[in-house]
Amino acid sequence: MAQQSYSISSMTFIDRETGLPVGETIESFTNATFNRNVAIVEQKGGVGNETQCAKGGEVTHELTVAFGDRPSSEIIELLTGAKVTKRAAETTGAVTTLVNKKGTTIANATTGIASVGIIAGKETDLKYTTYVVKAVSATTVNIYAYSNSDFNRGTASTFITPSAKTIAEGVTIATGIALQLESPTITNGAFGVELTGGSGTIAMTIGDTATFEVRPPNSTSEEWVLGELGSKLKYFELECTGFLCNSDAAQRLRIYKVIGGSFNHSMTVNEFTNQELTLTVVRDNDKNATFTADSVVFS
Repeated sequence: MAQQSYSISSMTFIDRETGLPVGETIESFTNATFNRNVAIVEQKGGVGNETQCAKGGEVTHELTVAFGDRPSSEIIELLTGAKVTKRAAETTGAVTTLVNKKGTTIANATTGIASVGIIAGKETDLKYTTYVVKAVSATTVNIYAYSNSDFNRGTASTFITPSAKTIAEGVTIATGIALQLESPTITNGAFGVELTGGSGTIAMTIGDTATFEVRPPNSTSEEWVLGELGSKLKYFELECTGFLCNSDAAQRLRIYKVIGGSFNHSMTVNEFTNQELTLTVVRDNDKNATFTADSVVFS
């Protein structure tokens, strides 16, 4: 007896070379649709120019998936060609190197800021954001943060000037001295970071800027870099498993050669994100097939 398809339950990405699963199996779905389209070529003629003969022409396949799970980094790498860096736990947090953005006088071991670091014992005050340092005189800087979304971590903090996103204004960089972004330097909170002046006479150029990023203590972190020169998309296999209606039965669809490229990464207010993918399905000439479908009724 014919069984109606009821629901997809899982989608597993598979390495075509090894046959091993890639990343975590996707198990939260909004939709999954596999389309096989055959263009019909018609020969017309006779009275009324009716169709006299029809043959199957160009065949195309497309797989559209919307799922609630955020794909693991291995799947992101497979789908987009991204370069993914996974970091081990940073139990005391991390601060990236100060990098000059405009000009060259802020990040300078002699006449600017030699380093940015974490204040020992203040790791819980670290905020997850990017900071900008701007010279407002030869020896003083304003410090800005891109976001205050993590400002309640540790000591609650605020912007001095919300419209400008400043956390410190006119603070002094002195030779060999660590400027701590904590009280009493900071009157609007605490940030767990210190900026150490260079070894010589401080002489920054007004208007020059530099940036650094902070990660609070964490169990793991990762970074995706998309669009890097030389990045490539890889073919992969998919196995989709689902149920059949009104019976103790299951179905399985195995698609042998798939390539990604399309990826949606939305961030919606007060909603869980649905990731949407449009995948291109390619014929696997080695298997002389595009996909197989099978089902089983359990005893």
